[in-house]
Amino acid sequence: MKIPMQLRRSALAAAFAIVAASTWFATRSEGTSPGLSGTEAQIARLQDASPAPPSGTIAPMGVSRLIRAVPFRLNEPYTHWYRSDRPEVAEGWLVVIAVSPDLVAPTNDFQPVLYAELPDGTQTLERINQGHIDGVSVAFLPGDVDEPNGLRGTKIWFGAPELPERLTASMIAAEAKRIDRLDVFQVSEDALRSAETTTDTLTLADRTALEETAAALIIEYAPGERELAEAFLIETD
Repeated sequence: MKIPMQLRRSALAAAFAIVAASTWFATRSEGTSPGLSGTEAQIARLQDASPAPPSGTIAPMGVSRLIRAVPFRLNEPYTHWYRSDRPEVAEGWLVVIAVSPDLVAPTNDFQPVLYAELPDGTQTLERINQGHIDGVSVAFLPGDVDEPNGLRGTKIWFGAPELPERLTASMIAAEAKRIDRLDVFQVSEDALRSAETTTDTLTLADRTALEETAAALIIEYAPGERELAEAFLIETD
């Protein structure tokens, strides 16, 4: 019997929230007093942090390759917490991407947000692992899997440091405009040919099943974070 989904997700979310926020090199924003310590203080830093630096001062970078892309559909949607409007997600892509370890190193400060510019608008991705050990991140990318071009032409990049759950539609649009003429990773024909992609959509029951699929990809492509991946796969007697 599997651990109840809500309990498992709450425990994983708390652990990941503490270590997942990443800094953009030396650009940092301070939250609660540095004199605080312990888990409670670290969470408070994330919740009460001051506004992030203006995105226009930071050059996008950090993604170098699409390693794998798996389209998925869920019978039961989940809430996408990586933007303030909290949309429900019933389909998208599980992506495995090569990232700069410096940008995803564990820290208690803001994290550079991972974005993708899709035909129907710019979307935030939810990273499931850090990626700092192997230089590989597995992430959920909500989107229309029936889009004729799939991910072809999609730009993927790390934007300005923020708390993803605070991002509004206008903030996301401003980030997309900022990188419009800058050199960021784009899923070209060559990128698609070199990646492991499929046109067959994976149909799953819910987010739990999606997390388990992501965990298998972490074990395969980012084995340095196997312990994190196995937390998604724990079963009780």
